[in-house]
Amino acid sequence: MGDRVRIAFLGLGHMGLPMARNLLVPQHSLTVYNRTPGRAKALVTQGAKEATSVAEAVKDAEVAITMLSNDAAVKEVVQGSGGLLQHLPANAIHLCMGTIEVETSAALAAAHAKAGQGYVAAPVFGRAATAETRHIWIMAGGLEPQVNRCRPIFEALGQGYTRVGPHAAPAHALKLSGNMLSMAMELAVSEILIYAKKAGLPPADFLRFLNTAVFRSHMVDNYGEHTARPSFDPEDHTLDLAANELLLQQSRDMGVAIPVEDLLQVRLQAATARGWGEQDLAELTQACRSETGGKGAQGPDPAGPQLDPPRSVEAPPAQPESKKATPSKKPTPSKEKSKRLVLPIAEGAPPAQPEPSITIGATGSVPALSSHAFTAMEAGVSVTLDLNRTSHFELIDGQVWAWYQGQRYETSWRSFDEVELAFNHVIFLLIKRHLLLRPEAVLDFRSTFGGGARARVGDDLELHVSRTAASRLKELLGL
Repeated sequence: MGDRVRIAFLGLGHMGLPMARNLLVPQHSLTVYNRTPGRAKALVTQGAKEATSVAEAVKDAEVAITMLSNDAAVKEVVQGSGGLLQHLPANAIHLCMGTIEVETSAALAAAHAKAGQGYVAAPVFGRAATAETRHIWIMAGGLEPQVNRCRPIFEALGQGYTRVGPHAAPAHALKLSGNMLSMAMELAVSEILIYAKKAGLPPADFLRFLNTAVFRSHMVDNYGEHTARPSFDPEDHTLDLAANELLLQQSRDMGVAIPVEDLLQVRLQAATARGWGEQDLAELTQACRSETGGKGAQGPDPAGPQLDPPRSVEAPPAQPESKKATPSKKPTPSKEKSKRLVLPIAEGAPPAQPEPSITIGATGSVPALSSHAFTAMEAGVSVTLDLNRTSHFELIDGQVWAWYQGQRYETSWRSFDEVELAFNHVIFLLIKRHLLLRPEAVLDFRSTFGGGARARVGDDLELHVSRTAASRLKELLGL
């Protein structure tokens, strides 16, 4: 193939557009495709060819680059009708440069190998500005011959690349873990800046000192000025996107606890609850200011940042202020909803942290709800499910899935609001941004480091409960 590469570039978002522009050099032939029309106009005027479908874009490609926002978008482009698996030529390479889950990356590698195609995972560290100036850093995982064929592309796009190994998926593991550390750094910088400002130290000077005398990080150079600003307009790495890149589920599956990530999740949820989900990740600074009462921030909730309770959950009434703290009393549920609450396990206040595991239903059975049937899809076939045996609902890319007896089924609902409207007399609790729990389904409740909890809803199914929802769930469980 030499240094000239016939490239198809799929995905012209904040990162994809400047990356594709950097491939507009005489050495390469570039065809571009974007699911939303109109993004390719500037590239076409500079010499790129625009395709109207994935199939058209990749039919003659030697390397097809995907720079898409999430796993679902990548799966659609690769496995959907008219996707890469069907139309990418034999021996051509799918170069996946977006951030996706490790399991998704491994599955793509296997699917392409079976189709006689190559697959290289090459996610990048950097933002749109660094992509524009060719300063992104690339992690490349895959078979050596395939990675070598992509080297001219790496050289055109970034300042360098790291060879991860012969397997593709570890490159995405490296990317996700790096993202988590980056977010932890932004959170730490956000919080220490509040201290510095109250101590009379100008934020810019304080950051310069930290990055010279304490540690040296190009990330602080790049992101620090954003974090120090009083506000920041949306860019390419929003709070919502950051929340999707947390490793919580993957680390739990590996039996690894990362306490700092629990704290990150709490901060991200607090910012999202204030309506900042579409803001840049640097808005973590604003979330921290709000919680600490920093100058220019909204007045903080005395109880800390709280997510708005779902419509069907009765929020406990506000308690009058008192100089002396008194133990909170259990809320008295209404007659209509009392039959749906789990019976208390024991009387009295729970022990101090760390709390032991508590088995739900040890001293009493959970009252069964009346039958509530709803329809869902399993492998394209409509099935009827019973809410009594449904533990929770999961929102994935605008689609609600029901977890029924430990298995996931696709529903017709597009939001949790629709679920709650369908069962408006049933209590649900938003335990994470994308998990809606029916408290009656909880079999075991265990507090975790940082104020969160784990709720077991099946023999092998355990859900993480955010700190903001854990206390409310305990109230609903009568603990």
